Amino acid sequence: FSVSFVGILNSNGMPATGRISYGGDDAVKGLTAAYNAEDDTLEYSNGDVYKGEVKHLVKHGTGTLTRENGDVYEGEFYEDRQHGQGKCTYANGDVYEGEYENGNKSGNGTYTWADGSVYTGTFKDDLKDGEGTHTMADGSSYTGSYSKGAKEGQGVYTYADGSVYEGDFRGDQRWGSGKYTWANGETYTGEFQNNTLWGQGT
Repeated sequence: FSVSFVGILNSNGMPATGRISYGGDDAVKGLTAAYNAEDDTLEYSNGDVYKGEVKHLVKHGTGTLTRENGDVYEGEFYEDRQHGQGKCTYANGDVYEGEYENGNKSGNGTYTWADGSVYTGTFKDDLKDGEGTHTMADGSSYTGSYSKGAKEGQGVYTYADGSVYEGDFRGDQRWGSGKYTWANGETYTGEFQNNTLWGQGT
């Protein structure tokens, strides 16, 4: 994307105070920001405020971005995007702490919902993807594989009542071969489809 600056330069010929205009990239096209090099702040026209390291008039390095909607990100930036290690505290009470790539949650991290639910594992493009454990507020939990935000592959789901399913998942559902153990100790081993027992089993 492109960046232009209108304002006052310091004695070294570098921008000191003024207004920055961004263009080229749809995500920032038409956005402007008031820049103050003395206190390292960018106050954007959309209501967002950034305080931290700046390079070539964009967020780059370590800083804090407070969004107009109340979300707050503290961590690393690379060429204006959240990239590296960071922590985002959302206005609704949710918190994510972990790795970012090109503005998205990607890599290892922990997402804690306001209701107490917690997911710890890998992310890709803002979605659970890879291996992880999700513990729900009601005490149930899932440990296993994810793909694009859904349970996919091998996993173990422990229900709040103590029942346990261990086996295949597809599209966030029990689907394939698995074993279900009820809280009373009874078991079923066999096929599942659409979250239900399917066909012959033991």
